[in-house]
Amino acid sequence: MITPMLAASFNLSGGDDSGFLKQLLTLLIVGICAGVVYAMGWWFAKRQSIPAIVLTIWNGLFVLVGGIIIINFLLSLTGNGFIKW
Repeated sequence: MITPMLAASFNLSGGDDSGFLKQLLTLLIVGICAGVVYAMGWWFAKRQSIPAIVLTIWNGLFVLVGGIIIINFLLSLTGNGFIKW
């Protein structure tokens, strides 16, 4: 049996896409996709003779992307996310 609280968590009752578990699942999927892209780039950079500054920029880019993903998740908990997935 689905309780109203569970329905609200999964956003099974319709309306906007603001269910907590749906947002958490979206965060997980976006995080996994970003991690795969990061790992592929890291592997490619290690296989070639790439200068160390390129790896530093690569790491910095994904720290920035990860920060944006986390900030957007936290803001979307209040209903005011700045990126609509």
